[in-house]
Amino acid sequence: MGHGYTRYTQLDVTTASPEVLVANLFQAAIRHTRRAKELSGTGQPAARGVAIQKATAIVQELRVSLDLENGGEISRNLAALYDFVVDKLMEGNLHRAAGPLEEAVGVLETLEDAWSQIVSGAVSEQRVAP
Repeated sequence: MGHGYTRYTQLDVTTASPEVLVANLFQAAIRHTRRAKELSGTGQPAARGVAIQKATAIVQELRVSLDLENGGEISRNLAALYDFVVDKLMEGNLHRAAGPLEEAVGVLETLEDAWSQIVSGAVSEQRVAP
């Protein structure tokens, strides 16, 4: 990618709201996990491994961003879901299997959908508030 694209991406990340950044992380984790699933059984273990590494790093970043002290049950439940996704990513990599990767995608898509609903609800409430 060119220098202009890199600068645009940096500007996009530095000016995006935290809600948008989390949504982008979910989308990237889903994209990399799907890519790993597509590469399962293709004879491209290195490329599959890179995709799994990227997805794992993103999910781990989401997990460490949780406030487990003040976030209560929601944070603990999210941490458990992120751990589950990482376990499935590792299982898919270890066994070169698409099934665990599909499970990981399913959880990530559910979380992304829930996040989108929360964010759109918050935006709607802000528009209505005086």
